[in-house]
Amino acid sequence: MGMGIPILMSLPEGEATGIVHTLECGVCVPPENPAAMAAAIERLAGSPADRERLAVAARAAAHLYSRDALAASMLGVLESCGGAR
Repeated sequence: MGMGIPILMSLPEGEATGIVHTLECGVCVPPENPAAMAAAIERLAGSPADRERLAVAARAAAHLYSRDALAASMLGVLESCGGAR
């Protein structure tokens, strides 16, 4: 995201793939599926419009997942529990 390029990942369904799907900033393929990865690469390579759309979404969302943003979120949770002073 921070590089402003589409994400192409091969992970089991979980939080990371959920973020990519929700933000529409990349493509997720099933793990250990080289055919699916190759198809995703070919699709992106052949579609400048898709690459640009995903890249724009990645750039727009990058600030949400920066170290500073994640640290601030964690601090907010701790403060709401009375654990940070």
